[in-house]
Amino acid sequence: MKKEVIEYAHDFLKFSDIRNQFVLDAGCGIGFLSRQLELYGNNVISVDINRVMLCYGKSRFKLHNLLRCSVNHLPFKNKILDAVFLLDVIEHLESPFEVLMEIYRVLNSKGKLFLITPNRLMVKITLGKAGDPWDVRELLWGELKRLMEAAGYKIIRARAAGLPILNKIHFGISRRIANRLGRAVMPIASPSFWLTLEKCSTRRKAVESL
Repeated sequence: MKKEVIEYAHDFLKFSDIRNQFVLDAGCGIGFLSRQLELYGNNVISVDINRVMLCYGKSRFKLHNLLRCSVNHLPFKNKILDAVFLLDVIEHLESPFEVLMEIYRVLNSKGKLFLITPNRLMVKITLGKAGDPWDVRELLWGELKRLMEAAGYKIIRARAAGLPILNKIHFGISRRIANRLGRAVMPIASPSFWLTLEKCSTRRKAVESL
């Protein structure tokens, strides 16, 4: 695994700072983050639709709480989880709003959703009109905020995953500078948005444009 990927994951773990919690890693892939969350003392369930990824994670990272299912239909009781990690997932979904509502259902009243998703503006600049072939749709900062509000979440912390030029020089330094600048740089964040969200007491109706 590349050094930059490991550093990126560890930076996000510091950003989330979740310890000794009941956690779902939704769309876990090979499970690297799941393993790191376990090392932080968390009880982690790793979910993915890809059987190959899960088998690799079980072998490589010695994960045990693995479950193959869609994030659209999570086989958990209501309000059972302390935290859900949804990293680089919603851009691959046909119905992100439905998934966010399903996560809302399984999070307890004080639970938190930790999310990473690419910024469409920077995807278009770096990859051109075609964008990422694996993504269904990336979001702009304003669209992401409206989606979260419609699904019943409040953004309690937001961070840019670096700045365009500085990312080419040093990812770690770029992320630290972006963090100091705060939400002012979110619309131009590159390559992605980092969010911590909590449930609101009431949920707004879905916006058709989302």
